[in-house]
Amino acid sequence: MRVLKKDCLDLPEKLYQFAPFDLTDEQLKMIKQIKDEGVAELKDLSGNNRAVILEYVISRLMKIQQVSRGYYYDTENNNVIEIVPFEKNPAIKKLKELLAGIEGKVIIWTWFKQDVKLVTKALPPDSYLVYDGSIDQETKRENKKLFQHGKDHKYMIINPKSGATGLTLTAAEHNIYFTDSYDLELRLQGEDRTHRIGTVNNVNYINLVANKTNDKKIINAHRKKKTISDIVLNDPASMFLMEE
Repeated sequence: MRVLKKDCLDLPEKLYQFAPFDLTDEQLKMIKQIKDEGVAELKDLSGNNRAVILEYVISRLMKIQQVSRGYYYDTENNNVIEIVPFEKNPAIKKLKELLAGIEGKVIIWTWFKQDVKLVTKALPPDSYLVYDGSIDQETKRENKKLFQHGKDHKYMIINPKSGATGLTLTAAEHNIYFTDSYDLELRLQGEDRTHRIGTVNNVNYINLVANKTNDKKIINAHRKKKTISDIVLNDPASMFLMEE
């Protein structure tokens, strides 16, 4: 027997929106270079198995994500290269603009370690808590308690791998995705941290979207996967009626 959450719980709506922003010329130039190099190198990988090719493609897409947030990881030297100064970082400017218009508590989802550093630098001191793999379990429990029940911390910065499951954070009605993951299940589980028993008002999910990048494609891919999974689970026969 399968029971959907919407059928047994009377919960408010989930509201989704994009928050687009433009990149600098330097960022756009670097992204074009990553794409051009990727296309050329894929030709050399054409004889490899599908898993090898997929891993390469995802690594390139993730690098584009990083560049759109103002940096990238130099894997050869194991350090972070800043492309745009923090004060001029378009993603940070957009984040600050969004936060300035939001009252109440906010969860900020970040995928990369460097994202956490950028976001914390953009927030007022002592206004945020962090929930990711860099902190121990006891601190995680304390941060969860402080955010859910305390009044001093308006923001919680979460990595989906650490905080997509097992948390109740209904104190927040707003979720901002500074960077999103490619994992649909992590995204859906993360959304439900604030949309569950105890949620009173509509919950907002805002994705930062860098124009001329793959940001919107990630979200559209999530939606497509979700649509297909819903069809398979709820009405399998209609799969044969779907247009290609």
